[in-house]
Amino acid sequence: MQEIARHLVTSSNNQSELASKEQEQALMEILELQFSEIKQLDNTGNFGSTGLKELLAGQVEHLSGQADDWVWSTNQLTELIGTKPQVSEELSLDETMKEFNQMVHTAQQPIDTTHHATIEIQELPIPAWSKIVAPIVALAILFFLYCQYSNLIH
Repeated sequence: MQEIARHLVTSSNNQSELASKEQEQALMEILELQFSEIKQLDNTGNFGSTGLKELLAGQVEHLSGQADDWVWSTNQLTELIGTKPQVSEELSLDETMKEFNQMVHTAQQPIDTTHHATIEIQELPIPAWSKIVAPIVALAILFFLYCQYSNLIH
């Protein structure tokens, strides 16, 4: 365990703010606790070496996002690098509602339309003969379509 702790302390990726001696001591305590927990799990569940490998391999999902990237690179757990969520600005419901109400209030203010120029369009009268000819042309088109349809069927 002491070799493991020294390796982690002397790793080039180690960015801990603790002094080397303090960090080594803390790592020793953590490793002792971890190994005793793993031993207790093995004694309780009778996992065997294969079961313990599966159990430890499944811990990656639970460790994801729990520490800074330097911790994962120091421990050679490269699959966990970049999993720590970025701290983003908290969205406040009250602030969002205030902004929304301000937008609605701005949109409801009356718009001044007195300065717009008006364009008058002169409507042309529809000739009387087009009212008579239009239905006749429509009937001629329908008759033509009916003839074409009846030729297709026969």
